[in-house]
Amino acid sequence: MIIAIIMASPKLVDAQYVQAEEQVNESRRGKWYLIPEIELWFGNYSIIEVTPQIAYHITDRWSIGTGINYNFYREVPTYYTDGYSTHLYGARAFTRLAVITNAEEWLPFYLFSDLFIHMEYQMMNMERKYFYAPSYTDEGRFWTEQVYVGAGFAQKIGKFSSYSFTLLWDLNRNIYSPYGNPVYRIGFNIYFK
Repeated sequence: MIIAIIMASPKLVDAQYVQAEEQVNESRRGKWYLIPEIELWFGNYSIIEVTPQIAYHITDRWSIGTGINYNFYREVPTYYTDGYSTHLYGARAFTRLAVITNAEEWLPFYLFSDLFIHMEYQMMNMERKYFYAPSYTDEGRFWTEQVYVGAGFAQKIGKFSSYSFTLLWDLNRNIYSPYGNPVYRIGFNIYFK
């Protein structure tokens, strides 16, 4: 019995190595993934943002996606303002290109798996009475546009799934923009099988 186990061991190890190698070499091309993002900011301005997104890998390195976002936005009353709270909502479309993939294979330390560049177009619907300077009319809502560019890294937490950190810059930043520059995001990338 012991001799049979010893003789079978190299085959078992070899089979495990081949299976692991196939998993590493498997492409993300044609795979869908979810990016549920939640952003929480508390202070003089409090923001609670929920942004579910879905994306598709056109190639192993390049993906495109879309999503919706909802914000609860609140300014704390101060000496200069009465404070307010409002709801913002909108949609976004983005593209992401992994410049470096599987970095853990050649880096001497395990810092990240993928390094990517990110471009995004976003539209937000906001209340005029809080955001539409200089007139600040009391009626209605309006749309504003943001164009983001930036980079980030992803750290694998499974075969394909990962968490990511992204740093973005709004190229269209103006008085109607709901965020300042730069924008930091932390998200999870959850792949479908």
